[in-house]
Amino acid sequence: MSARYKENHLVGNLNKYQAMIIGSKHKPSQLTLDINGHLINITERLKLLGVTVDKDPHFSEHISAICKKASRLIGVLTRLRKLIPTEAKLQIYKTVILPQLTYCSLVWHFCKASDRKKWNA
Repeated sequence: MSARYKENHLVGNLNKYQAMIIGSKHKPSQLTLDINGHLINITERLKLLGVTVDKDPHFSEHISAICKKASRLIGVLTRLRKLIPTEAKLQIYKTVILPQLTYCSLVWHFCKASDRKKWNA
């Protein structure tokens, strides 16, 4: 463990540690990472603070996941269109659906053109 961990009497949960190798031609299955005798899982994608980060900087998997989630929520609103007033639907959209699309909005800047079309659809 790092000196900072030792100085502050911290213990890391090595079962939750993951590693991702960026810019390597090696497949994750070909490499191993060992910390104090504990093998760390090497993966091609990580989910950090709700954002899926993968080895390419396009965030396609993350964008697809949030679009699917937003689509499901919009589907619920559509089914309820005759049961609740427009003001309530707008409030639900602003508080539940819009934050799904705008959280970590920087990923939309680096996405592929095909993913950007999902935002404009």
